[in-house]
Amino acid sequence: MWSSTPSRLSTSAPLRVARRRRAGFTIVEAVVALLLMAVGILAVAASGALVVREVGAVAARTRGGLLARNRVEIFAVGECAGAGIVGIDSLRAVRGHWSVGDDGAVATLSDSVVMLAAYGERSFGIASARAC
Repeated sequence: MWSSTPSRLSTSAPLRVARRRRAGFTIVEAVVALLLMAVGILAVAASGALVVREVGAVAARTRGGLLARNRVEIFAVGECAGAGIVGIDSLRAVRGHWSVGDDGAVATLSDSVVMLAAYGERSFGIASARAC
């Protein structure tokens, strides 16, 4: 049953395999996309933590400034008879150490403020004088 017409299953004719491009992503593309998303999410989380830490530090500096300003305002309206007074104030994570000196003609105030923050202690000092 040999025929002279080529059949579809003939081995002499080259097989043509039609490759169709499938829609979608490869596994490598999906893994790369997931890695990029993970890096982005971690960056956002890290910057959020930094912002929270900085907000806390700014709040501590603000409390320190208010503590020092209040002490200077009290000193400015007080009497000159307060020589040799020493005090310690604290407000949450802020400590203020102050002293008042009086030599008869001029009263002086020395105030140092120490603030505790996530990255350590920060401090500043204020000195004020007024005539008696």
